[in-house]
Amino acid sequence: MLLETGRGCWWGAKSHCTFCGLNGGSLAFRAKSPDRALEEIRHLREHYEINFFSAVDNILDMAYFRTLLPRLAAEPPGMTFFYEVKANLSAEQVALLAAAGVTTIQPGVESLSDHVLKLMRKGTTALQNVQLLKWCREHGVRPEWNLLYGFPGETAQDHADTLALMDAIWFLDAPSGYGPVRLDRFAPYHEDPAAYGMTNVRPMAPYPYLYPFGRDSLDQIAYYFDYDHCDADQPLPDPGPLVERVRRWMADEQRGALRLLRDGEDSLVVDDRAPAGPRGLRLHGWQVAAYDACDRVRTRDGLARMPALAHVGADQLSSFLDACVAQRIMVRNRDQHLSLAVASPARAWLAASDHDAIEAAA
Repeated sequence: MLLETGRGCWWGAKSHCTFCGLNGGSLAFRAKSPDRALEEIRHLREHYEINFFSAVDNILDMAYFRTLLPRLAAEPPGMTFFYEVKANLSAEQVALLAAAGVTTIQPGVESLSDHVLKLMRKGTTALQNVQLLKWCREHGVRPEWNLLYGFPGETAQDHADTLALMDAIWFLDAPSGYGPVRLDRFAPYHEDPAAYGMTNVRPMAPYPYLYPFGRDSLDQIAYYFDYDHCDADQPLPDPGPLVERVRRWMADEQRGALRLLRDGEDSLVVDDRAPAGPRGLRLHGWQVAAYDACDRVRTRDGLARMPALAHVGADQLSSFLDACVAQRIMVRNRDQHLSLAVASPARAWLAASDHDAIEAAA
C-alpha cells in the first residue's frame, strides 16, 4: 500500500542536489503530524488488511525519529515500511528504523567518491555512505541505492577511488541500480546548464516520437533532456570499467562477510570474505577501543584525543590503523578512518528517551 507522510525535500530546500528535478516549484518540506500519520497507517492496515507500506515521500522527516518511529515500534508486530532517507543517518537512527519496521530504505548514496558527491551537492561523504551500508547490514535493513556517474567535472581519479572502495566493501549490499546522470527539468542543471558545463540542451531523443509538435513545444513539454559537455578537450572518463565492476558486484552471490564478535574483553574480527576467508583477527585492550570508535568515521587526531586512547603513542596508533587498512578490516580516505566489520549480534541502540516514548505510546 502506498503511503504519503511528507512532501517536498528538507535537504533540497537547504542545498538543492544539482541533478534532482523532483518537486518542481514545491521543494519546501512539510510533513503530517505523527498523530495523523499513525492514524492513517492504522486505518489502512485495518481496512485493507495490508501490512507492507511503501512511503512515496522524497525524504523521511527527521522529526519522526523522535515522534512517529518510536510509536511505530510499539505497534503490534507485522507492519513493515519502505522510506527514502538521507544517507548521513546515525547507527542509533538505523536501529530505530529497524525497530519501527522500516525494513527497506532508499538512501541518497549515489556515489562512492567525495569529489562526485560534492559535484552533486549531496552534503555527505563516501565513508558516510559506507557506514550507513554497514549499519543497515547490522540491523537487517535493506538499502536500495543507486550509483550514478557522468557528472560534469567528474575525473578518472573519481572512478579509481570508487573502484577501490567498492572492492573493500564488496561484502555489503551492492547497488540496486546504476547509470549516467540525467538532466531533468527543475534541477539546477536545467535552470542554469552553462554554469555546470552543459551545452546544447534538448529534449531527450524519444520526445519527437511521442508528441507531434515542434521543438519549441517539446522544450516546454519535456522533463528529461540530453546535453553535450562544453569542454570537449576534457572528456568524461570511460564508465566501462565502473559499470563492469558494478554488474559483477550485483551478480555476485558469494560475497562472504566481515563480522565483529565480542569475546570477553577482546574483540574478534571474523573474515570469511571469498576468497580470503575464513580467518580470525583478535583485538586486545586499547585496540578494541580504537576499532570500536571507528565504527563511525574518525580522524587519527580525533582518536588520539579520546580518553581511552590517551596513553597510546602516536606512532603506535598510526601503526595499528595502517595494519587495519592493510588487513582490509578498515578503510581510509585521506585522514578519515572507518572500521568495516559488522557487529554481530546487532547492538541495542535505542536510547532511554526512545524507550520512554515507546512505553508512553503503548
